Amino acid sequence: MDKGKIFRDLHASTFVMPNPWDIGTTKLLASFDFK
Repeated sequence: MDKGKIFRDLHASTFVMPNPWDIGTTKLLASFDFK
């Protein structure tokens, strides 16, 4: 899938854009399947 289509699909509805502030938070979010 190309990046443009992924971007458009994300913006078709509401989405959450997390802002991890350390490696622990990053790993936690990754375990919840955030990309």
